[in-house]
Amino acid sequence: MKKLYIQSIVLIFFIILFLPTVSYFLGVTPEQTMESKSNVQTTGRGGTYIKNKLRQINSYYVGNFGGRTALVYCHNVLNYFLLKQSPIPEQVLLGKDGWLFAGDQTGYVIKQHIGLFSLSADSARIIADHLLAVQQKLKQKSIKFYVLIAPDSHSIYSEKLPDLLQQNKVDKAAGYRPETPHDVLSSTMSRYPELSYIDLRDTLIQAKRLAPVYQKTDTHWNNYGALIGCAVLMDHMRLHFPYLKPIRKEDYRYTKVPGDGGDLAGLMMLRKQVREPYLYGVEPKNPLKAREVKVSSRSATGYPDRQWIGPDTTQPRLMLFGDSFTTSVAFFLPAYFGESYFVRQSTLDWKRIEAEKPDAVVVEIVERNLRALSRL
Repeated sequence: MKKLYIQSIVLIFFIILFLPTVSYFLGVTPEQTMESKSNVQTTGRGGTYIKNKLRQINSYYVGNFGGRTALVYCHNVLNYFLLKQSPIPEQVLLGKDGWLFAGDQTGYVIKQHIGLFSLSADSARIIADHLLAVQQKLKQKSIKFYVLIAPDSHSIYSEKLPDLLQQNKVDKAAGYRPETPHDVLSSTMSRYPELSYIDLRDTLIQAKRLAPVYQKTDTHWNNYGALIGCAVLMDHMRLHFPYLKPIRKEDYRYTKVPGDGGDLAGLMMLRKQVREPYLYGVEPKNPLKAREVKVSSRSATGYPDRQWIGPDTTQPRLMLFGDSFTTSVAFFLPAYFGESYFVRQSTLDWKRIEAEKPDAVVVEIVERNLRALSRL
């Protein structure tokens, strides 16, 4: 009897041991993760080749064995709902009242907002001088130039960060707040009035008193926040193009719609469990829509470039280079221009500019990546 018991235990052990492999070959994958899995490439000769091949096989198996995603999902659920902590703290930081924030794996964003990864005054001047050179080059082509910084949610909702990270609570008695790279660059840019450098932080902080401007479970602003950003950008552009129509909040209708979780919830594989309370649908009250005429994938990032024809083709031609924050910007800006071109990359494509001959070039970049402006 005892022998049968031991044999049963051994059999169960081996079944559990080989279950992931059997599950993999049967294609049983109940959950999908947003992790990026890379394999080691097989190189070398002889013993080196064999060693690298075994490493490649091990790397692939570790990332793809059967049941792995289900186990990761259970780990994330346990940490988030039971232990009240982030299962991936380097990627997702848990804030107050259900808010999620990008962690330091995304451009050292936390360190930037607590003053541990600042921008030197010299680096800020280098960026400013480079932007000035870009502006002069565009000016020779009769093109106006604008730089739009999309703030991190950490800047707009700092009160929702954990207490130890709240900027406005650091040495509050002394009135001290850590200086962020955006603070340094904005201060430097104030000495370059000829450059249109647009800092949206104060405007969005004011706007959030009326309605949320960012998503709680995502790194991006919501449609309302994007509309506010577009309105500020348009105010700057109307200084050079006074015949452009202003973007006014009262010209739009707002509706609340249920929403799933955003990209940060997705990183934790909890998009269905950690949802937005609601999302904003923003529609113009009167017909004011552009017609999308072309989608291509010519940008260096592989994301599709997009082109619109506006309702009034006599208006200026716009070319916007930007990141994922421009996805919601595209709901609004094209309707105010004769033609619009949106390119998903953080560097200027001078051949595209020469070919399309826009009247205005806008560069949008998220706050945590503003150092990339030196390589524009």
